[in-house]
Amino acid sequence: MIRYELAVAVVLLGTSVAWGGTMDATYGNTVVSTDSKGVASTWYFDPNGRYTVKAADGASSTGHWIIKDDKVCSTPDAAAGQPAPAETCVAYVDGKAVGDSWTTTDGKGDSFTVAIKPGR
Repeated sequence: MIRYELAVAVVLLGTSVAWGGTMDATYGNTVVSTDSKGVASTWYFDPNGRYTVKAADGASSTGHWIIKDDKVCSTPDAAAGQPAPAETCVAYVDGKAVGDSWTTTDGKGDSFTVAIKPGR
């Protein structure tokens, strides 16, 4: 589900002090988030605070991300005539580059794997 995966992937973004690190590695590349059941989604982050995500079922959505303290928060774009979706915030993981992958947990304690792949 895109809402769940949104929280998963934004763990990549942000820093409490300055732009850079893992975030820079995502621009122009593909972030793959895979949950504990093996369901993957692909993410495309832009330096202007926008993202696009494609779920395993082919559905896609867009939204905004923003850095707040030591967390990255994201909000999906609202569908026409629908209320704005809730913002989701997760911790930042620094020091990652294209080709890296790691396992972490979301705000609910569920584990997932994140990988930064070259190109879009």
